[in-house]
Amino acid sequence: MSGEGTISSRTTVVAFGCLLLFCCAAAAAAPPQLYGKSVVVSWSEARSERAIGDQGGFRPVVVSRQMSTYISTAGRPFNRIVNSHGGKSGGNEQVGASGHFTLEFQGHSLLLTHVSAGRDGATRVQSDFDQSFGSCTAHVTVAKAAGSSTFTHRSSISGEMFETQSVAIGAATCSIKDGNIFSE
Repeated sequence: MSGEGTISSRTTVVAFGCLLLFCCAAAAAAPPQLYGKSVVVSWSEARSERAIGDQGGFRPVVVSRQMSTYISTAGRPFNRIVNSHGGKSGGNEQVGASGHFTLEFQGHSLLLTHVSAGRDGATRVQSDFDQSFGSCTAHVTVAKAAGSSTFTHRSSISGEMFETQSVAIGAATCSIKDGNIFSE
């Protein structure tokens, strides 16, 4: 499944299973090269969604998303995901590698997985670092459970529940910054 395409039913089965495996894996320690640094990944999602209970059709919505992770000088991760749409924003914060989302380091990669509120969809953000951990690239994947035509999620902006029919992921950017971006 391409991160830039819509969710397809054939690859959804494999992708959702893989995302759940990432969700439940034990978190590896952060690489020491990232201690005292922040990783920021930004992307957009063009969604077809509607509010739960809305009998009308699905409507197009474009949401900007940003995942920020600060690795303390002791190696502890601090995470924030912010969603923005229509001049409003909201998000989730977490200390540690598990909670709203699961954070895992694998070699030169940082994997963040978030399972939707309905547990029928998932988002995976993968940041890949160069050999010196001085730069990174990112890839975002969204998948829904096998056999599902939609997945449900809670808006971090309004708190309202939505069902999403499809998601097209825009190009993701990744950057590494010295220090704690949450203290800025």
